[in-house]
Amino acid sequence: MQTRWHFSDSDSAWLSAALAFVARAEQAALTARGEFHIVLAGGNTPRMVYEALARETHDWLRWRVWFGDERCLPADHPERNSVMARALLERISAASGNPHPADMNEAAGERGFPLYQRGIEVPKGRGFIRDLPTSAAGTGINPPRPPFDKGESIHTIPGELGPVKAAAAYADDLVGVGDFDLVILGLGEDGHTASLFPGYVPKPEADALAVFDAPKPPPERVSLSASRLSRARHVLFLVSGLGKREALRHWRAGTPPIPAATIQPEAGVDVLLAPDLSVPGVFP
Repeated sequence: MQTRWHFSDSDSAWLSAALAFVARAEQAALTARGEFHIVLAGGNTPRMVYEALARETHDWLRWRVWFGDERCLPADHPERNSVMARALLERISAASGNPHPADMNEAAGERGFPLYQRGIEVPKGRGFIRDLPTSAAGTGINPPRPPFDKGESIHTIPGELGPVKAAAAYADDLVGVGDFDLVILGLGEDGHTASLFPGYVPKPEADALAVFDAPKPPPERVSLSASRLSRARHVLFLVSGLGKREALRHWRAGTPPIPAATIQPEAGVDVLLAPDLSVPGVFP
């Protein structure tokens, strides 16, 4: 499998290269199939890419967003990957005409009252009915939901259900979905990607895996498997931080094997290195 290494001489050049990569993958997908299936990475490195994408103009209604992994934390926890990517998810959701519930409250001049108590119908959302007060039960009014939970367009991993139930639910969501158009991944200092940590051995397995013993908190997570992440037309690793040098050295040497190297799509992978890793003598 081919690994293509890309270097950048400034943060702006790195960001521009990432945005251009997404745009090319999107255009190819929309031209060929009419939809753009993109898998988002978690962690800190891709945050600025998502925020920049949210400021751009894209054919949002034809985007289909997935996640490579998620932490098993409450749905609104700041360390959730879906919360980290909220700017992009809300931009996609807004394109469908589905406003943020807080905006609807303010417009109505009734910020202190839930939408269902005012008789305002809002879209249904998977997994949030359990948060409804008893007074709303049986009213026939749809419960409020996070603005980015937009049915077939945005598929968040319901990590709040726990690793087993969440992995099963996400595997169900993926039934019938073909190759992803673009998978964005990060690289940990230990060589992990998504929530596939050292010791992970690829084998015939489900599309989504329950993770119980992650070496960094929280230990319980859900991750797409290496085989499912490899079912992609394009895979882009976004890598920054001098602490990744050792992982990159092992990746290039092939020994010891690291989880990131288990992502092996037919077309190979592209690795976009931030300026701190693009300096001669730093890149191994």
